[in-house]
Amino acid sequence: MLYRELVQFEPLDTVVQLREAAELSEARRLVKTYVVSDRMVEQLSGLVFPQLRLDRGIDNKGIFIVGNYGTGKSHLMSVIAALAERSDLLTDLKNERMQEKAAAFAGRYKVVRMELGAVTRRLYYIITDQVSAYLRSEGIDYTFPRLDEVGENKSSLVQAMHLFNTKYPDRGLLLVVDELLDYLREQDAAGLNLDMGFLRELGEVTELTPFRFIAGVQESLFDSPSFAFFAQAVQRVRARFDQVRIAREDVAFVVQERLLAKTDEQIAWITEHLRKFTTLYPVMADRITDYARLFPIHPGYIEIFEQVYIAEKREVLKT
Repeated sequence: MLYRELVQFEPLDTVVQLREAAELSEARRLVKTYVVSDRMVEQLSGLVFPQLRLDRGIDNKGIFIVGNYGTGKSHLMSVIAALAERSDLLTDLKNERMQEKAAAFAGRYKVVRMELGAVTRRLYYIITDQVSAYLRSEGIDYTFPRLDEVGENKSSLVQAMHLFNTKYPDRGLLLVVDELLDYLREQDAAGLNLDMGFLRELGEVTELTPFRFIAGVQESLFDSPSFAFFAQAVQRVRARFDQVRIAREDVAFVVQERLLAKTDEQIAWITEHLRKFTTLYPVMADRITDYARLFPIHPGYIEIFEQVYIAEKREVLKT
């Protein structure tokens, strides 16, 4: 029997570009193709979606989406941003429970998308320039002050949001930033302290205004050895952010449900074939369903992948 008779193979994008989701056609494609595990739906419903609601007050915080390269972090953020911007995309979601939970914030936001690189410019200027440019495109004229002109940054952010809400009283402003950790790792000690302070302020502004902030990071900022010498600054950021981790079971679910999808009949064929070897491999006997659903990928591949922190690009499966 040939592989094509055992697997409904669907190629995946190697890289999802966050900015491309600003286009309706790309946003719809990303929402339609998003596959989500039950565990991730619980994470989103319990942590992310409540933070995006504008109809009730909670202790609002910023959100970090934590996931290795190639785990679907950018895809997830693109989907959240697309739903926040366009309620008509809700019906394109495959997962009914996620569709139901996301309805509470869908279409309630204007969205600013940006990707950071390994540059030395201060995070404050990078973000405020993007926000200012977006506000101008909406007919709102506001210029953020320079860092050496103010004692703190929250007031200017609050003022900008006041002008935004004057024009859009029933909308929030969602800022979605990808590759934040790559940027932070390139900063010197003095600059990193400033950036950490600004991150904290971004988290605090979410409690004061309908401004929301979501950033993608390759590993938890709070546990990264790269920032061990900035523990105090990191703890201040931690107080104003929640984080959602993309775990290996989430990646495995996407692989088995989308990349290597199979019919019940195909799973039965594969299971019957693998049972011939279970006496030789006791672990396979205990996890025969996992082996069949992920076939021809060994489940251990994804488990080892989760532990890799060396390569810059390590997509789970090149397609």
